[in-house]
Amino acid sequence: MINMAFKYLVDAATTYCNNVEVYVGQQPEGPFRANNDPCSIVLRLIQPISGTNRNLTGNFLHGSVRLGATSDVTGKSATSVRDHESTSEASIQSSTSSESDDEDNGTSDDKFYFGKNRCYKWSKECPKTTRTRMHNLVICLPGTKNEARNVEQCDILSAWQLLIPEDFLRIIWVNTNNKISKMQHHYKAPQPAFVSLLDMTELRAFIGLLYLSGIMKSNYENVEGLFANDGTGRDIFRTRMSLKRFLFMLTCLRFDCAATREARRANDKVAAIREVWDIFIANCQKYYTPSQNVTIDGQVRTENNGSFYLCNVFVYTSKETTNDKTLSIPTKDVLKLITPSQRANRNITVDNWFMSLELCEMKKKNLTVLGTMKQNKPQIPVEFKPHRKRHIDSTLFGHNQEKT
Repeated sequence: MINMAFKYLVDAATTYCNNVEVYVGQQPEGPFRANNDPCSIVLRLIQPISGTNRNLTGNFLHGSVRLGATSDVTGKSATSVRDHESTSEASIQSSTSSESDDEDNGTSDDKFYFGKNRCYKWSKECPKTTRTRMHNLVICLPGTKNEARNVEQCDILSAWQLLIPEDFLRIIWVNTNNKISKMQHHYKAPQPAFVSLLDMTELRAFIGLLYLSGIMKSNYENVEGLFANDGTGRDIFRTRMSLKRFLFMLTCLRFDCAATREARRANDKVAAIREVWDIFIANCQKYYTPSQNVTIDGQVRTENNGSFYLCNVFVYTSKETTNDKTLSIPTKDVLKLITPSQRANRNITVDNWFMSLELCEMKKKNLTVLGTMKQNKPQIPVEFKPHRKRHIDSTLFGHNQEKT
């Protein structure tokens, strides 16, 4: 790789410097005077790797036709220069214009696939590209960020406290105790012990038991079975709290102020959990950057493909009442979910419920999309649909500008 600052030759993998020239302008007459045109500079810098079958990467200043012929001039058998000019976009535009010209001139269907009623055209030839597109270059490295960088991999509790912080638990603790106070009036004196107010320690223990019930696949198991003392139950449940206390806390668990809920629900159907919900989603996005591939599934959430880390999610309450019909509802859902990933050069994988050609315009947001489409879409050529004459596992490709 050749850099423009000091004109040095470095190993692209290790950034080890192989050769360097200090650029001071035109030297006076003498032994140090040399030709400073870009091609001559490159030829001097690559002398240590001449004849070693290496690939040379330079920018638009160093790339030229003359360098492309260095095998004939200097004997460098496999040395080449990649020109990083945006020739791919030009090739795409030229191929697109040629396709339109062919259609106008009555070109045969041998070069194209057509959708239903010829509403969409797919080229059988792949457009030529010379470099990686800008929206395919990952600029935000995946992994933990902010305070999460300081958490050890085996420290599960510290990682959990970043996503479920103290203010999150305090909201639940305050509102649950308010509900318990109201429920206590239904019990005659002396009140049983299981209706007492809870503290933060007991709240954390209660949440831990809920986690354990999920880990043990006990979601649909009778709660009495978890607390059974005949050898069939889970001892950790019974040693932490009684069955009556567990059921009572489950009944009184609240996430918001009940006194103001109705007023908030007029504008927000998820008002009962909105405050803690927003805290959790904000923390999910605050402490982790997803990898280059994210997935949107049927539960209307985005998650990192490799780690299944939740990146964004919203609750689907009902059909929209807006009159905006420019985009379909699945497309609007996708655009809402990918808000944190915009301009981050990520690939979005969706199923056939969300997939449409509308989403293929995500290049404007520096995103790409991969997904399956339903057979009834008018853009699908008849050749692509299942047919008894098609060989099993056969493959067909159609191209339209940057869509495949």
